[in-house]
Amino acid sequence: MIQTIALLLKGIAIGITDVIPGVSGATTAMLLGVYDKIIAHASQSIHAIKAKNRLAFLSHLRFLIPILLGVGMGLVLFAKIIKFLLLHWPSHTQIVFTGLILGAIPTIVRQGEFFPVNRKKTISFSVGALLMITILAWDFYTGANTSVLSADLPTITVGYILQLFAVGFIASIAIALPGISGSLILLLMGQYSQILSLMNFWIDRLLQGEMVWAPFIALSAFALGILIGLFFYAVLVAKIMHRHKDALFSFALGLILFSVIKIWPKTSLSLSHLTLLLVAMTLPLLSTKLGNRRNA
Repeated sequence: MIQTIALLLKGIAIGITDVIPGVSGATTAMLLGVYDKIIAHASQSIHAIKAKNRLAFLSHLRFLIPILLGVGMGLVLFAKIIKFLLLHWPSHTQIVFTGLILGAIPTIVRQGEFFPVNRKKTISFSVGALLMITILAWDFYTGANTSVLSADLPTITVGYILQLFAVGFIASIAIALPGISGSLILLLMGQYSQILSLMNFWIDRLLQGEMVWAPFIALSAFALGILIGLFFYAVLVAKIMHRHKDALFSFALGLILFSVIKIWPKTSLSLSHLTLLLVAMTLPLLSTKLGNRRNA
């Protein structure tokens, strides 16, 4: 029972950090000492299903369920806070996001063993950078709604529900890959503020005693995509990390480095902005340092 509560609390911490663009839930899991266990249990549960070993599968679920419930609770608890900040202090919130992303880059460089640079790493970095530049160019050309400031509640249709399932599936790679932020992926896909709006709208109505089914179904589709993606990527990342870890992290570095262009506030910066930027940059660095001490 105590172990289950401990796993639940660790899941909540992972969920809270997953709400913040630029902060990796997987990195938080490493800090808390459960990252390798999450990957192992998720990957081995798939093997248990293939082997039709019901007892082994249930054993893995006993570890994963408290973690996943905690992640969901963390997302719900922190969603309203982030939404409030985006609505009332947009430029300051954006500069904090930027600082968190910049502060996470040294960790990605170190974990991905980016130096010394070779041809494979350069190509992988270039592909990630080109992909991000393409996304930014498409956003500019089409005027797509990928702003972190949008507070509009999206129109929920069958197509949008299927889209959220796909978005959840793609974003779930952040759970399996340290240094990659799930919220940043949602930002790049133009779904970050929309999902926050849906979540806050559903929670507000639920607290008022009203069950609104459309947002619940949409959020459930998103959660299901994340759940299925977790198991899929756990197996895939375990194989890729073993053979091509440097290329994978180099690709992520190119993507994340150029994502700063997207999130940087479009207003003039004051002293308070610069102060927040510096403070935010130190947080991922301190988190990594504490994690290294824990693993030492």
